[in-house]
Amino acid sequence: MLFRTFEDGTLAITQTTHAWVSGQLARAWGNELSGPVEPREAVYLAAEQHDIGWLNREPEPALNSEAGRPRSFLELPPETHLGEIWSHAGRMALLTSRYAALLVSMHGTNLYGRFRGDPEAANGLAQPFLETQDAFQTDLIASLREDPHYAPYVTDDVLRRNQRLVALWDRLSLDICRATSHPDRIEEVPFAGVDLPLTIAPISDDPNRFSIAPWPFASHHVNLIFEGRLLREQFTDEAALHAGLASAPWRSVSVRIDPA
Repeated sequence: MLFRTFEDGTLAITQTTHAWVSGQLARAWGNELSGPVEPREAVYLAAEQHDIGWLNREPEPALNSEAGRPRSFLELPPETHLGEIWSHAGRMALLTSRYAALLVSMHGTNLYGRFRGDPEAANGLAQPFLETQDAFQTDLIASLREDPHYAPYVTDDVLRRNQRLVALWDRLSLDICRATSHPDRIEEVPFAGVDLPLTIAPISDDPNRFSIAPWPFASHHVNLIFEGRLLREQFTDEAALHAGLASAPWRSVSVRIDPA
């Protein structure tokens, strides 16, 4: 879960909602500079479902007792991240699409790839997770390479580019959902045939307006929509938190992105 502050409360935004914003960005992506996305629908689906592993976690989140609200995704231990969420994400996505499941799994291993070869990392959970996901990905790649529709898109270069795009849309969505107040420069974004830095920045201190340079989208501006539960009180136990979250009013947020 992540949060955006309003004058009358704190908007609690689920990881799956944030992933929906990633999917909206993915569908808007693509011009002469940024290049096409292929296989288009499967990559869009991966962007929308990259946090599918959170589906069973977000309805009853853990309590941050100091803040009196749910814990953010950054406040959870490895046992939750790896044991409950990322270890199941790829197989959950596999119920819909092999290619999307492959990218979802690759997104997870990219997040924890820095721990390769370290048996003690993430309380000893990182290495077994990476080994299990590597085997899962190997099986999916073999299956997809035998499929005439997907075979052209399972080369190492195409897979790596698509995984990087999913990671990029994830990061942009986090900036947007949390209403970043400072420019975020993202290095080595995979544009058409070349890596370039990309910067997203707020416009005139408006939390719902952002600029991006260079411009990677097909249209002259991009409109996004997402929603969350507005929390107006603090909670002291998880039962009260879960009840309060379920009954909290909804609030939608509209965001516009323009060229810098």
